Amino acid sequence: MAGALRYRAPAGVAGVALVFWGAVTGHWIVGVLLGVMLEARLIVRSRWEVGGQFLQRIWALCSVMFLVSLVIGLIREGAARAAFFAVTWIPISGLPLMLVQVYGTREGIPVRVLSVISRLMERKRRRAGHPPRPDKLLNIEYPYVCAVLIAASAPRPEGILFYAGAAFLVACGLFINRERPRINLAAWMLIAAITAALGFAGHVGLHRLHVYLENLAVGLNVSGISAATKRSVIRLGTVGEIKLSRRIDWWVKSIKGEMPGYLRRATYDTYRREMWLVARGRNVVGAERRGEKDRPEWTLPLPPGKRPDSEISIVGRRHGDETHLALPMMPHALKGLVAENVGRTGLGLTVAAETPRVLDFSVEYGAGDDADLPPDVEDLGVDTHLRSGLDGILREAGALGLEPKATVTALTRFFHQKFVYSTYLDGPAKAGDPVLAFLELHRKGHCEYFATATVLLLRRAGIPARYVTGHVVKEYDERRERYVLRGLHAHAWVQAWWDGKWRYVDTTPGSWLQTERKALSFWQPVVDWFQGLPLAWAIWIRGPVGRGFLTFFKRGSLPLLAVYLWFRLFRGQRGRRVRAGPAGGRAARPGMDSEWYTLEPHLVEILGGRRAGEPLGFWWRRVRVRCPDPIRGTVADALALHYRLRFDTEPMEEGDRARLCELARSAKHALEGGSTQRS
Repeated sequence: MAGALRYRAPAGVAGVALVFWGAVTGHWIVGVLLGVMLEARLIVRSRWEVGGQFLQRIWALCSVMFLVSLVIGLIREGAARAAFFAVTWIPISGLPLMLVQVYGTREGIPVRVLSVISRLMERKRRRAGHPPRPDKLLNIEYPYVCAVLIAASAPRPEGILFYAGAAFLVACGLFINRERPRINLAAWMLIAAITAALGFAGHVGLHRLHVYLENLAVGLNVSGISAATKRSVIRLGTVGEIKLSRRIDWWVKSIKGEMPGYLRRATYDTYRREMWLVARGRNVVGAERRGEKDRPEWTLPLPPGKRPDSEISIVGRRHGDETHLALPMMPHALKGLVAENVGRTGLGLTVAAETPRVLDFSVEYGAGDDADLPPDVEDLGVDTHLRSGLDGILREAGALGLEPKATVTALTRFFHQKFVYSTYLDGPAKAGDPVLAFLELHRKGHCEYFATATVLLLRRAGIPARYVTGHVVKEYDERRERYVLRGLHAHAWVQAWWDGKWRYVDTTPGSWLQTERKALSFWQPVVDWFQGLPLAWAIWIRGPVGRGFLTFFKRGSLPLLAVYLWFRLFRGQRGRRVRAGPAGGRAARPGMDSEWYTLEPHLVEILGGRRAGEPLGFWWRRVRVRCPDPIRGTVADALALHYRLRFDTEPMEEGDRARLCELARSAKHALEGGSTQRS
């Protein structure tokens, strides 16, 4: 009991921590309401005596609330960030137990309630006939305050607000619990301020060093978005690995204008043996943000004279911490994309950082236009060891000395007539490069080889070209009235420059999509239905009905919880209302009126008293051999019932209490009679 009192948090600390949590996470109203609910204990004089069984139900309710928040986090944020979402809402999921702590008659929560192992061990002891052990009490006020601070840090708040608030609360806690009551307050505050400032400087310095080393290692000049979000390197075979997935990644629907045939993820300009790189155009231009926090609009700059004329809606899953968006060639406005930062590179890679797991937004774009950097020397570069082989293929295709458009037509016809699309590649070839092996020996492969070979051949013909990866938009779901983008729709194609603009070129034989679709199983519609549930949920929750549901949940969950606790604790039969002490303290401890205390002095007179700090049960096991045989069993039974009255979380039934009274009276009379005979 003393331990529970010692670690009891001062009044107001939990309330201030909850208000701080609301300020950092943006839930001001919720934080203030929670703080008021807890700190109203200073005004409400009543306390409620809650039984152990109901305490276990309260603990189960807290566990269920945490699991529900974890499931919601899995749906909204994905497996990687679901735990952060659940931790953010710990102040609410742990609120019922904290209310029992501050408004209950106990100084703490019995450890037996919180621990299944402790309950099982105690049950085993009872079956063995041993008296119950005193239950340890844990005051959860300080653990709850610590959990609230951790919850405030889970969304990774930026700026100095969180650090300053957390440092202030920690400093207050240390000052209140200082060992020396007399201390120079000014000196203590100065030391605390210096320590907090040095800690913040170290935190900022380490963060900047991390960003600098990350950017230096990748070779990027980035502002606002992590260097890890730039796809600066991709190997041949990466798209082929994505094609193995039949999972639905995106739903696309036309809102205005024509539906684009391709959605681009990334563009590359330099080829180095089985690998495409980004040599220039890595710098990110940040998008301008407007609108509300839960429905922002990001605007990307367009070249002079360019205007968007089409719009599509996109619903899809995030892959990893950052999302490389599959978009049309010239996106302008991203409406409803929830993210911390959005940016675009000069080669057309659009990146969104800190997004939810499922995205639901629309894109305004210019159909048939582009906003990429114009061609440079890198867009004509071909390694020396490839040039002779590529020249031979150009002669074979009849694509030498032609206009750019005619060259593209000749190469497309050449690949369609002489090559076969295949997802299986033969073993290593004698040629020094896999692209030359594809062109000269195998003459079969998947889209990455067709696209790479086309880029290199166009460059040898004097036409700037780049390697592009993304998705094709071909499969239409009539039931949902949307296009479906799976992993098998991942594709690689070419971006070539002529007549003053970039144009898409796709030389992969048209049979490739039918070949990939053969891998779809008979049960694919059923699998698609389950895989589409998170996407359908994202669409529903952003609609008017879903928004109304969220509003009701946010504003109605706390009142419903309060009503539940009121009827179970205050109006039901699970709790008994008692008045607090004159100083606002707890009620008298249960079992202090036990009949054992009338028997104990007689036992001490005959058997000897307890040693310093010796529990009652240990004392009885030590002296019971000296107890007279006729009453030894009676005293043991009375002691077991006394332990139940004092420490059991469930109130004792009237029959057991009457039996304790009878056992104590019988043993006391027997001891008094023995004393009279001895005298």
